[in-house]
Formats: sequence, C-alpha cells, structure tokens
Amino acid sequence: MADLTAGHSYAKHVHDQQECQNHLGRQCNFDQWRDMIRDTIRNPTDSFTRGTGGDVYWRTTGTNQLDGMIVILNRFAPDRSTAFLTNYAYYSGQATQGGLANGAAACGVVPPKGKRSTEEESKACTAVAPVSPALDVGSADRSATVDVVGQDGNIAEYDKKSEKWIKDEKGADGNTASVTRITSKNRGSEIYARSLDGQLRRRKGLEGAWEDLGKPTGGVSVMTAPVVETHYSQNGDNHEELTVWVVGADGKLWGRSETVDQGEAKAGAWIPAAPAEGRKIVSAPSVVTYENNQSVRNVYAVDDAGSLRQLYTEDGGGNWKWNDLGNAGAKLVGTPSSYFLMKPDNVEWIYAVDENGSLQGYWLKYVSGQGGHGWSDRGNNGTPLLSNGAPSIGFGGSHSDSSSYVDTHVVDEKGTAQLLSAPNNDPEMKWYDYPGAKLASQVVIEEPTGAGGGRWWGVSEDGNLMTSYDHKKWDSVNHG
Repeated sequence: MADLTAGHSYAKHVHDQQECQNHLGRQCNFDQWRDMIRDTIRNPTDSFTRGTGGDVYWRTTGTNQLDGMIVILNRFAPDRSTAFLTNYAYYSGQATQGGLANGAAACGVVPPKGKRSTEEESKACTAVAPVSPALDVGSADRSATVDVVGQDGNIAEYDKKSEKWIKDEKGADGNTASVTRITSKNRGSEIYARSLDGQLRRRKGLEGAWEDLGKPTGGVSVMTAPVVETHYSQNGDNHEELTVWVVGADGKLWGRSETVDQGEAKAGAWIPAAPAEGRKIVSAPSVVTYENNQSVRNVYAVDDAGSLRQLYTEDGGGNWKWNDLGNAGAKLVGTPSSYFLMKPDNVEWIYAVDENGSLQGYWLKYVSGQGGHGWSDRGNNGTPLLSNGAPSIGFGGSHSDSSSYVDTHVVDEKGTAQLLSAPNNDPEMKWYDYPGAKLASQVVIEEPTGAGGGRWWGVSEDGNLMTSYDHKKWDSVNHG
C-alpha cells in the first residue's frame, strides 16, 4: 500500500509542490517518500476513521511537532490513497470537521442545526464500509446472520435464511466504526462495537439499545475493533469470564473483564497491558483460549517495531506476561489472526501480513512437558497482500498421518481472494487464486469443509457484501 500511495502522491506533492523542501528543508527521492508513508501508516502519532469512509494517519516529522505527514487510505476513492506534508493544525481540523464530529453528516445523519446530505450522497452512503464482515464466532449457528457497518456509520444485518437485509431501527445514530458479534453461555448473542468517537459499546442484537461501556481509564480512545473472549471455569460452577480486548490511542492493549456467576454479572475495571521495552501496539488484537485447557489464554498483536507480541497466562488470568516473538525477517504491518488445532496436532498458528505484502506464520506447540515454536515466511501468490484487516484461518482437512491442514484466506492488493493450504508438519504448501470479485477487505470464512472449502464473506470495492461457497463463484448481496 505504501508503494501505491507513493505512486499517487509523489509527482504532485514532492515534485510539483516541493513539500519536502518546504517542510523538511531538503529534497526527497521516491524511496524516501515511500518509507515516510510506510512509517506513518505503521507508527502514526495520531489517526482517525472518517465518517465518510477511509482512515487518516498523522505522523510528526523529526523534532518539529507542528509539521508532519498525512496519509489517507480509502479503497472507495478513485486513487484509493494519497499522502502529503502539512501542519498539525490542518490535520486537527480534518479530524474535527471532516471526521469524528461531523463525518456522519455527509451520509445523511443530521447534526444539531446541520444540513442533511443530498439524495445522491445518501445513496452512496448505503454502501458497506471497507472492513471485514462480522460473524457470530461464539454460536453453533454462526452462519445465521452477517453483520456489516455501512458507510453511514450504522449496522446492517444480512439474514441468510430469509436472504434479506435487516436494518437498524433503534440504534442508527451514525456512530459505529466496527463491530464484533459473540454468543456466550450466560449472556447470549451480543454485538460489541467501537464508535467513531472512540467509545466501546454493546447491544443485544439490532433489537436492543446501545449500552455505553465507555473508554479505557483516563478517557483513552478505543482505536481498534473489539475482540471478545469467553473463558469458562472447569469446576462446573457455571462461572464465566468475558473479556473485551482493544488497543487505545496510547498504544496500549486494554482488557475489560466481566464475570458472570449464577446469572449475575459483575464488571471489572479496565486494565492496560503495555508491552515491554516501551513499544506501542499498532494492530488490533487476536485471542486464543485453548479448548482443552482453558487456563491457557494467549493475546497477540503487532508492535511499532513490526514484531509479534504475545500476552499470555497459564493460570486462567491471574498472572499475565509478555513475549516478543519477533518476525520472519520483515516487519509485520497487518493485524494477526490466530487458530488452535486440537489433538493430535496441539498446535497454534498465528498469521499476519508483512511490509512486503507476504504472509508470515508463527507456530506454537503446547503440550505438557514438551513443545516448540518457529517462523515460516509463506509469501504470496505473486501479488502483495492487503495489510488492512486480519487473515481468516480455518481447518483444511486431515493429512495422511492424521495431522491437519491449515487453510488461510487473504486478499491481495488487486482485490483477489487467495488461499494458502499448508499441512502442519510438512513444508509443502499451495497457493490458490479465487478471482471474480474486487475485494476491499480481508475475507472471513465460515463452515470450513477442508481443501479451502466453505463459505467466504467479503466487501467489494463498490461497497457490496460478497459471498462465495466452495469457490464456485462470487455473488453480490446488495445492501439496499
């Protein structure tokens, strides 16, 4: 993405408008401009998601905190991205006027004393935002509905059984940036969301009202989609702990736990977990709780050095520790995704995209009294991979020795879905292309049937929900 953005912006902002000379006092060549863009995306000083679509990143340059770079990534825009040097006052004005405060106004949401957008603009804003759809990861029937966020900042739900869209009638306030749906044993099915103004909130499906869970301690804005983890006691007392993990604007990983005992919920405080060496977390987290040993819980995220970080506990949550797992040789820039294979494998896989658009995989074998770990650079199928969103990992079938294949589903920079199928204990691996839809987000996979089969969901560049079953074809589910 940095190369693409540099290609769009270098001629205008460096060559024609001399922005490097004006703001930095020196000239920049193409490689230097591209590296500045990459640094801004990977380690921004500040960032926000525009209500009208797209992510805006700001990074100060050198010791002068008033000058810096803005990078705008928006897969719906004709050029998809741009970058330029400016001052912080300009960025702050964009964040206030065009983003967090009034961004939803451009999509038909009327602010106080504001003016509704035109009919043409409103139609454009019914498109689905370029973030991965949300499936119910805790439900046995996770395929019943698919949740998406529209460009208008509201949730829409696609019901597979009726093949109809269910619009939000109670909580449509234009203030939703991303959603996660989870079904827990004691609380049932719930939607968790990050709002455009950095709050965490939840509701009981589209029929329930929003419950404001606030911001982490000190008013830190939530910057990533929430990841929800359920952890159950193994002594039969119906004790359930539900933990929401987010990354704050301070670069810390924050967890908010809520325990449910005999039907009574008790919310705990926000707890920050900043990694060692003062590094900042720059990706959304991914969580694994071992089904056969729920005392082991692992949270993964990427830090500003491009390394994979692991926050783990082996006692159910009483004692958390950090590990720096590094990378396979190139800095990670994407959100990690993790997956645990039960017996006979007992192996955990974590995948993330690196700065070269390649897929990196880290494996971790957890067996009492023995184990192992290591990195594998899985590459790509000839085109760099998107770094926005997390890969989707699923069971890919059984090997001849009873070990398992791991299927990893990703999207490349041309918008083509790709599948990596790799055995656990074998260096053999195969990449497959599945064209037919120009996708703007990573896909999510449900109903894995082996050999890459199952149903895929993604969002196209023109804002439609797309689906494919067993790779036969891509179908558009128009958001009317």
